[in-house]
Amino acid sequence: MRGLLTLVCLFTAGMLRLSASVITFEGAGLINVNPSTPYSEAGFTLIPSSGASAILPFGYLQGDSTLALLFDATNTITLTGPTPFNLEGALIGHSVYPYGAGDVNVTVVGNVLGVGIITRTFNGLTTALQVDIGFTNLRSATFSASGRALGTPTAAGLDNISVDTTVPEPSSLMLSGTSLLLALMWVAYDSRSQSSHQHITPHGRQQIQRVPCDVFLFPALARLLQRKRHSRERE
Repeated sequence: MRGLLTLVCLFTAGMLRLSASVITFEGAGLINVNPSTPYSEAGFTLIPSSGASAILPFGYLQGDSTLALLFDATNTITLTGPTPFNLEGALIGHSVYPYGAGDVNVTVVGNVLGVGIITRTFNGLTTALQVDIGFTNLRSATFSASGRALGTPTAAGLDNISVDTTVPEPSSLMLSGTSLLLALMWVAYDSRSQSSHQHITPHGRQQIQRVPCDVFLFPALARLLQRKRHSRERE
């Protein structure tokens, strides 16, 4: 029985796939991003803690040639999306707007579903760097920036944020439901068989009274279970 249920779980898991997305900001245009007007793309939302953030063109995030989300060190950016989701990586670096050239430290904090928080910090970033973050099973993730020296004004930029979620295949709900139904029917049959009563025949042998298989919904499955029962009795 346990093996059958395990097989059903593995069968259902095999119907799931990862849906990967990259948040690029390319359709946004030049806009301010603030708590009242967060930025959304590919089913995910980036929510700043203040209005000190904007999507600006190439060149402001050092080394990036496309639009990017820039934010001041006094600000934080929270990423939310379908729960749970994975944060695989991002293009992160120093923003030359509004403080000019320099470097920045960027900290990523992941709020892991049912566990707590995990943290990664990327120190001394200048030119934008595609970094691996590798956070899984998240409720949300937060990006914050700081200068090399405590209190030094600085800003950071984000681009090409790689995220993915686990979604079922289009036909998987019906198939997994059928698999679960068959498993439950087998458990019911096995349970009734185990609880069937025994009595002593006139010849002194035990005879087991089985529950008839015709209580089940599918005749083909009933015939299969009957054959299994007869095989057990012959043993």
